Formats: sequence, C-alpha cells, structure tokens
Amino acid sequence: MDKSMSIPQLRLKSEEIRKRLMEVVYKAKAGHIGGDLSSLNVLTALYMRVMNVDAANPKMDGRDRFIMSKGHCVEALYCVLEAKGFITKELVDTYGDYLSVLAGHPTIEVPLPPRWTRNLSAPMCSWATASRARALYTRLPWQEATISWTTWWP
Repeated sequence: MDKSMSIPQLRLKSEEIRKRLMEVVYKAKAGHIGGDLSSLNVLTALYMRVMNVDAANPKMDGRDRFIMSKGHCVEALYCVLEAKGFITKELVDTYGDYLSVLAGHPTIEVPLPPRWTRNLSAPMCSWATASRARALYTRLPWQEATISWTTWWP
C-alpha cells in the first residue's frame, strides 16, 4: 500500500492512465469506453493508494484482492495494472488482437493479480456478488487477507 501518493498525484496518475486507455481502446477498435471512464478514478485510487498489492511480489501474504463485477470495464483495469507494473505495455498493446490473452472480460488465463469478475448490469460490486465473494473468501486459505468493497451506482 502506497499511502505516500497525494490526491493531486492521484489525479495526475488518473489523467495519464486515461490517455493510455484512449490509446488502447482506439487501437483495438473495441471496448466499453463509457464504463471504463466511469470506473478509472476508483481503480486508480484503489491500486495506487488503498490496496495492499505489490507488482514485484504479486502472491505476497496479506495482499488485498479486488472483486470486479463490472467486467465490461476491463480495459480500464488493464491500463491501471500496467501503470502499477503488474502487466507490460507490450501485453496491453495486444488487447483486441486475434488470440490475445487479454479478453473483453478478465479471465483466469490473464497474468494478473487475483481478481474475480461477473458481468452484471448493476453496481460495480452488487450485494449478490459481495455475498458470493464473502462465501468464497471463507473457504480459501488466505482468510487473514482483507477484502473490502464499496457499493456505488455508475
């Protein structure tokens, strides 16, 4: 967790990622840009300041997990993960290419930190998804990790 990033720095980082997002979606000629833009600031704040994650040690004990039910915003997630160092620019540049590992929804095959997605036309994390996540969380060996979410309406 990098609490050292100030609010003005987060705003600047979000602007940089937003520009990158536009490049990725334009090149791919695919994406859900409205949903991406509506979630980008939240994703930036979570990954750059709030969540306890480390790209150099993606499987570290005590790391936070991110649950994304708004799977159509995957391009924003890819760009934030690139900015954080989890995936490379070269990999993100393959988004939209035939046989790219970067699909229109995050999948387990993508080399990303642990995350889950569910295609819901609902809030970023609906109560139903949160309940399922909590049920899954209690069955997994990393019970000491923290899972938190915010329900908000896009």
